[in-house]
Amino acid sequence: MEVASTLNPELLATVIEKMEELKESLKASMAEDTINEATAKADYLKLVKDINDTLVSINGLLSAANSNLT
Repeated sequence: MEVASTLNPELLATVIEKMEELKESLKASMAEDTINEATAKADYLKLVKDINDTLVSINGLLSAANSNLT
């Protein structure tokens, strides 16, 4: 088998370089995704809190309105 003897060292070096670039790009992308996910989670939790606060306020207003009718 003569596969190893036909290997071009320059081409191999280029492939290795491109793979390293891809690895670094993926690491950066994963770090950015982690930050974006944390931000989205915080935004979601704030929205849930705002909705709950609105519900409490509406229920309070409804109770007050019902009390005024009786």
